Amino acid sequence: MPMNERDAATALVWSVPVLPVATRKATTGLTLCLLVPAVVALVPEVIQRL
Repeated sequence: MPMNERDAATALVWSVPVLPVATRKATTGLTLCLLVPAVVALVPEVIQRL
């Protein structure tokens, strides 16, 4: 592969923010998987104290 084609391909790969998007989706998914059950588990406790 010629140098200029390789540089263009490398620039194309680095111009697409794949990792931050995947990281945000994973963090959101993990938070929802942990947060939603915790909130559901705490709702009866909060209602009982009222």
